[in-house]
Amino acid sequence: MSEDKAKLEEKIKKASQLLFLRRHRNPGVGEWELRKVVGSDYRAVLKALDERLDSLGLTVKEVEHEGKPRFLVTVKGRPPLELEPGLGWMRVDSLAGLAMALAFLTAHGGRAPPAEVESFLEGKFPKRRAKSLLAGFLEEGYLELGKGGAYEIGWRTKAEVDLSELARRIISSAPRSASSENPSQPP
Repeated sequence: MSEDKAKLEEKIKKASQLLFLRRHRNPGVGEWELRKVVGSDYRAVLKALDERLDSLGLTVKEVEHEGKPRFLVTVKGRPPLELEPGLGWMRVDSLAGLAMALAFLTAHGGRAPPAEVESFLEGKFPKRRAKSLLAGFLEEGYLELGKGGAYEIGWRTKAEVDLSELARRIISSAPRSASSENPSQPP
């Protein structure tokens, strides 16, 4: 193996260790960490790593977090059904709350005042639970506070959630009214 290939292999190994081994509260690593450990050619190294991960059904994603690039490994496409219950930290009701909050924000152009989002969640959850869920989503990066204190879709949502697929599933699961089943009859 040539010296250049050996160096690249070593850098790929370091980058994968940084990405897979959680060292901080949030998953993934910042650009500065990659530059420090892997070197200034970290983007080329990540591209090579991504090509290897492709055969495993994984991919390296770049998202913006607090105005800076952050890189993490996610499942490519949709995970197999048998793996879904074990992915993530959320209880089912928390996942439902996140889906509701994301759907609400998506329907409002990606941002909405906190009072409106809280009110929407309080339609299905007790007030204290709704506030607790939103605080957790903010802490985990699924939601962010943007300009003027409005809730916005967070960096982690952009990395882990396919919002168009979420919208499609919500729309396809909506109950049909009698008038939509037979449009010739008045409601």
